[in-house]
Amino acid sequence: MSDATIQYSNFDHPTIGTIRGIETNDVVQFLGIKYASLRHWFDNPALYSYDGTGIVCDRLGQQTISLPEAVDHEFDAIQKRIEKPEYPGISGTECLNLNVVVPAGARSSSGIPVLVYIHGGGFSVGANWWPQFDMKRIVQLSVHLGKPIIGININYRLGAPGFMTSEELRMAGYKPNRGLHDQIVALQWVQKYIAGFGGDPSQVTVAGESVGGLSAVRVMYTEKAAASRIVVMGGSPPSVPPLTYEVTEIAYKSIIEAWNLDKLSTTERLESLENSSTWAQHYQIRGLPLLPVFDNDLVPYRESFELIASGDYSFKAKQFEGAMIVYSPLDASIFAFMGLFSHRKSVAGEFATHLRTKFGKYNDTTEQLLKLYGISPDLENQDALLRVLEFGSDIGNEAAARVLARRLPGDVFLMQFSEPNPWDGPFKGRSTHILDVAFLLQNFNDHLNETQQASAVRFATDVIAFACGKKPWEPLSTVQGTSILKDGRQQLVKGHRAFSERYGELLTPAPNPNYDFSLDYHFTMSITLCHESLRTTLDGTEVSGIAQFRGIPYGYIPRRFEEAKKLDQLPGHLDCTKFGQVRIRRIQVDVGHLLRIPPHHKLPVEPEDEFECTNLDVTLPNLDSLSGLDKLPVLVWIHGGSQAMSFGTAASGICDMTTIVADSVLQGKPIIAVTVQYRLNIFALGKGNGERPVNLALRDQALALQWIQEHISGFKGDPNRVTLAGESAGAVYCHAHLTRNAPVQQYILSSGTLYLSPPQQPKSVQALRDAVLKQVKAINPLLELHTASVNEITKAVRLSGLQSFFLEWEEQFEDWQNKNIESKRIMLGDVDKEAVIWQTGVRLLSPNEILAAFDAAGEHSDELKKAYHIYVNRPSSCYNGAMDFINDYKFLLPIQRLEKFFRHDAQIPIFRYLVDEANPWQPSSGAHHAVDLILLFGGFDVSFSRGSELTGQAMRDSWIKFINVEQPWTSSESGRCYGFGPHGSR
Repeated sequence: MSDATIQYSNFDHPTIGTIRGIETNDVVQFLGIKYASLRHWFDNPALYSYDGTGIVCDRLGQQTISLPEAVDHEFDAIQKRIEKPEYPGISGTECLNLNVVVPAGARSSSGIPVLVYIHGGGFSVGANWWPQFDMKRIVQLSVHLGKPIIGININYRLGAPGFMTSEELRMAGYKPNRGLHDQIVALQWVQKYIAGFGGDPSQVTVAGESVGGLSAVRVMYTEKAAASRIVVMGGSPPSVPPLTYEVTEIAYKSIIEAWNLDKLSTTERLESLENSSTWAQHYQIRGLPLLPVFDNDLVPYRESFELIASGDYSFKAKQFEGAMIVYSPLDASIFAFMGLFSHRKSVAGEFATHLRTKFGKYNDTTEQLLKLYGISPDLENQDALLRVLEFGSDIGNEAAARVLARRLPGDVFLMQFSEPNPWDGPFKGRSTHILDVAFLLQNFNDHLNETQQASAVRFATDVIAFACGKKPWEPLSTVQGTSILKDGRQQLVKGHRAFSERYGELLTPAPNPNYDFSLDYHFTMSITLCHESLRTTLDGTEVSGIAQFRGIPYGYIPRRFEEAKKLDQLPGHLDCTKFGQVRIRRIQVDVGHLLRIPPHHKLPVEPEDEFECTNLDVTLPNLDSLSGLDKLPVLVWIHGGSQAMSFGTAASGICDMTTIVADSVLQGKPIIAVTVQYRLNIFALGKGNGERPVNLALRDQALALQWIQEHISGFKGDPNRVTLAGESAGAVYCHAHLTRNAPVQQYILSSGTLYLSPPQQPKSVQALRDAVLKQVKAINPLLELHTASVNEITKAVRLSGLQSFFLEWEEQFEDWQNKNIESKRIMLGDVDKEAVIWQTGVRLLSPNEILAAFDAAGEHSDELKKAYHIYVNRPSSCYNGAMDFINDYKFLLPIQRLEKFFRHDAQIPIFRYLVDEANPWQPSSGAHHAVDLILLFGGFDVSFSRGSELTGQAMRDSWIKFINVEQPWTSSESGRCYGFGPHGSR
């Protein structure tokens, strides 16, 4: 609109002075009114004062520091675009402005109710200039209805400007949750100035959608709330629970390191931060957690279903008169636009696996939920996605709205907005997220048919009546009813009749179900990487800012028992969204039992293949966040499993690297992690009978390390900063690579060394082959190991009774105990009760058999029996002594020998630690073998065990520092052992 066609209007405000606005169709708009002052972008907001000479308010105000194009993204979610005004620009200090729309002819004595709108956008995007939030049309409707209101929509700071906090900032006087403080100051502005526009400061209703609705709820937590009513749409708590100060501290450190401010003094850093206000700088840190924090002030609760339903949840606002709570049947549609399960081969299958894996302790209801929503493996992806979103909407929106509605004081009105989306798009015909606002504010009416327009007017009429202190329908306290708006009609449905059949069944397991676990979704988005050295495009996944490329082949196996070869060329496009195959294992070991994981928690079934097992997974921070950063240090993980089975892979969920990489980002010390699959058991031994090569698993791993040297830089990894780590048999392999001077700079050996399973002479390894061959011949005398089928060989392995395998001696292992090695640093770790993995066998022995085993030590037998309390008339003492002896000679003594050799003879820095945090599910088992994997990689929900959480976090912190070539803890003195657990580190 050109200036020539704009009808300007002057309004005399008793305090501000003459204000120039824009008059159009019964209303006057005052745009871009400054409500608060900022000295810099992270300053505390100060209520703005005017000098009385008047202001010009005929142009939209600048938006806060956030993505300008996000307005189009929201149009995508609405599935309809409308005309946008001219972009008003972006500012870190001149962004706290609001738009006021008043009925034409309003005067300071009019006493008109006020409706203040807070936009959503996940606390990261949004602005009051977006056309879908224009308050003009709803105010015009109120005038036509004879119930005039004043409409206001506000800007507030988002991302780092609104929610970056740290102890340093708080000590300097800068409040946390500044974005929420902006909202409070905007309402204070309303209290101070709205009467001059003809508004009634005692009749202020705050409305919001999504996190704007959540903000409206939080406004009422404080005694000084400058509002009396709220309208919450599609954003009832506990939808976005607050962060903790621990998380925000790590995010702050990441920010100052990203902006190269970490080496400055506090004073210098704060001065530099004041100048870091460009969108380009803030774009660098967009993947960090920048959300409201639990501060015991504006956010005094960590909202959850359990808390909201309890007596500990209350509202302190003195003038709280009522609330209107609105939800839509497919509010979770917004997650589809964020990429939920994009490009997955089976949405249904992977969602079911996700529920069973992530929320195993709720297994009693998991299968019922899948059945209730009809989520089965045979569903097409689009149908499955819709059902997953229905589940998310029922739990995250309808259940949240109903629980909140029961706890709010005053008259509460519950509404289901069921108007179908009329526009072309993936959810046409469904009641989607943000659609309620599109209808409420009347800005899309020109694109609606008569029935849909009737719904829009009906909805707005009810909100206008509510803002004017009227009852749009009977409140919950009177009829326990839900107003359902659909097809232009409104119907008040009482009691459980308002529930869909599905939602009613959802409540059947318990009258007050606790579905807090369901809000911890990790929505998966697809990502693409064009890899230069691999000459291919990789499709991967991204979860909560962590990218993962799975099942990347690093070699191929020409034939059974032959050495894997380097791949010369990959396909032009590679699907890396699912984990790759592992080597055929078929040795029956209950991994869940070894780790004491409750039986109802089903571990994922790992795919197996004889020839396609030479693959790896790369886990790294969000690709966009890596732009401009130096290449990152790399952690390479070799899983264990007695060289016979895959134990501790990423695909199993036990050693998924997502959590440790995410923590590295939060610490400001980002890493890349690579997990390697390789050949196992009989398939890894080689042909035998003197033929080479042997130790095929070790050679597979060496090929993977070569691949990392050549290609990890394409993932922003540094091939000159590689840390090789493994547990149990994986640590044995790592030690072997150490003696062979692999292209690795650092090593972490956890619960294993070559002393645990030293290389054996060829005749001993041949005995393993012969044992399997004997069983193969029993199956079919004409078969050999190289001609038998996979099923025949794996059956033969089972029949042979072999449970573990070992390396074969070759020249590279000559004098491995004293061999000169090339490594910058080494970390050695074990757990308190390593020998638990042998307890079943030891329990089968009688005291006499244990005594006989110690007698085999010859002249040292009496000394050993005394040291380990081996007394034939004391069975418990015999058993415990045998376990202690195994623990010492298999683990403790080798680590001490290695520590002495590395530290004193090879002059290599050594860091030694012990884990003694008990198993979280069965503490009586103590800190047993492999429990450190549960703690370190955080693949399981152990929130019920605070000690396990603290110890796991402490371990990740130390590993991340070590991988970044920093001191993992404060001391590495000779003879000192760092402890993890109980309850943290020491």
